[in-house]
Amino acid sequence: MHAPSPDEEDLEAPLLNDRRSVFVNNPDPTDFLKQAGSEPFNIDNPTHAEKLRHLWYLAFGHDPEGSPELPADPKWKRLGFQSNTPATDFRGGGVFSLDMVIFFFQNNPEEGKKMLNDTSGQNGYPFVPACINVTVLILHHLSLTNCVPPVDSSAASARRKRMMLSILSQNIKEAFGFLFMHVMMKLHNMWLIESQKPDHTLLQFGRTLELTAICVRTLVNNSDSMENPSDFDYVMDVNPESWYTWISNSWDYFIDCVHMEA
Repeated sequence: MHAPSPDEEDLEAPLLNDRRSVFVNNPDPTDFLKQAGSEPFNIDNPTHAEKLRHLWYLAFGHDPEGSPELPADPKWKRLGFQSNTPATDFRGGGVFSLDMVIFFFQNNPEEGKKMLNDTSGQNGYPFVPACINVTVLILHHLSLTNCVPPVDSSAASARRKRMMLSILSQNIKEAFGFLFMHVMMKLHNMWLIESQKPDHTLLQFGRTLELTAICVRTLVNNSDSMENPSDFDYVMDVNPESWYTWISNSWDYFIDCVHMEA
């Protein structure tokens, strides 16, 4: 069994340092995020494997039965992986999406563990694969990845993208992590509400992803009123099914078209 390394035992160890991450010092947030999001997850890469073990430790601590083996072990399903081989679930989001899940557990461990526990029930969704989907969804909306999003999602206009990237550039190594974290919490809250409906099953999770895509669009559309990443909690108040949200996003689309023609 794998024994936690000193880095794994330090829950406060920074996620985004040079050794653990694909991140590099790059002042351009577009290039920075494209580079970070383009690295595929490789189970044979010792750094990637270490990150996966670190996520296990952050989620479950010192498991008396030991941490799961790599490349395959049934225990990985406890994190929501859909098979004994976790690497297969990273095909879309790559190692960057793993960085995002680790960031979540490092910066909001209680919420992360609660969400993981919520998803372990009968109506739960696959937690880590959902995190991968959310990472791709955000990157796609900002035109920062060539990966196909999990649901149909429009790309932000160049104007809205610039405004959001301006906020992210304040501390690109952490700001995207907080953006991901808030969107993931929004998805989870919507799923909890949907799961209370009669005859609700995992088959309806696609609908929750569609609503999450609307929330991401609404958040980015309102980035002109935000000053720093702490304002990303705005997404928690978005009602993706309301007429107000639909009218607001339609109006923003009209304004963006006017700017393009000007």
